[in-house]
Amino acid sequence: MAVRNWHDLCNRGGRLFFAAAIVLLGWFARELRGTGDPAQENMVPENDSHVLSSSPAFDRITGFGGPVPVKIAIDPATGRIESVEFPPNAEDPDFWKKVIDSGVLEKYSGLTPAEAAVLPVDAVTGATFSSRAAQETVRELLLSAVSARQAELPERTAARFPWEIWLAAAVFLIDLVAFFRPPGGRLRLVQLGANVVFPGIAAHCFLSFAQVAGWLRNAPHWGWSVAIVLFIVSIGLGVGTGRNFYCTGVCPYGSAQELAARLGRRCGLRTIPLSSRWMPYLRRVLAGAGILAALLAWPFRPFEPFSLFLARTSPVIVTVGVLFLAAALRLPRLWCRWFCPCGALLDFFCRADVRQTKGMKP
Repeated sequence: MAVRNWHDLCNRGGRLFFAAAIVLLGWFARELRGTGDPAQENMVPENDSHVLSSSPAFDRITGFGGPVPVKIAIDPATGRIESVEFPPNAEDPDFWKKVIDSGVLEKYSGLTPAEAAVLPVDAVTGATFSSRAAQETVRELLLSAVSARQAELPERTAARFPWEIWLAAAVFLIDLVAFFRPPGGRLRLVQLGANVVFPGIAAHCFLSFAQVAGWLRNAPHWGWSVAIVLFIVSIGLGVGTGRNFYCTGVCPYGSAQELAARLGRRCGLRTIPLSSRWMPYLRRVLAGAGILAALLAWPFRPFEPFSLFLARTSPVIVTVGVLFLAAALRLPRLWCRWFCPCGALLDFFCRADVRQTKGMKP
């Protein structure tokens, strides 16, 4: 038995090298694309002497997924900000769209760097990490630009985590303890409810395949963030124990499905077993297609209902997310077992992808 366990551990550890090869391949593919990347076509030129660039000097400022690089064009005639543009970053596309649509980044246009540097940092509801990181990066870049010409600079404030993030972090620690000492009965219900309320609804701290694909597209320009830490911990526990930490004990949407399944049983609904032999492979196919698309810079992104927890999210996502929750009343964790590409990716580092889905708690 000990020999078999050691063999399984080595097998899971070997998958880390495969994942590292994929990351290197993504970096190499991006370098080959170079300036031909469509996302870069409308960006201000790198060699323009009137363009301020934040990367890599301010990559220490991170959003949910990592650094949020910025380029600020200064009008040479007036000395005022002409445009603020953001190269591709690793933020979740749904979060980043909220930041752009909010208009919070338009406040800098027409101001001098000194005037813009003292503007307050405004959080965008539903995209707190991304919006704060973008504005902090702009602020630090402008402060650096005017430091040689201005004797007194406004006080530089470190990025602060709002209370929701601290509560979400506390819930993650509780989930970590529960991973090794699984609770039962009402304690499990409390854990599931806390996952939905704090990381899900309040702080919007959850992993998604879109997030991971963003990291792959931006390799190796990463920085420490909540998502990166959560992802690394999940992979480490998967390799070390052979069990999926995030999907079975952290994911807000997975927790909501498990709560729905328990509600269904309490209401007397008969559970329908998910006994299909081939459907669990679907999520692996979606994950593989998504990774390939990220490597080749294709626009394909597997659908995910996780942004259901965001305010004013797309009606399509709300509809599909609610439908999967309704299905979970009788089909426990239907999304997790058959459709979730993020879960398939995390299961890759565990004992066995398809067998792992059969062991999920209903």
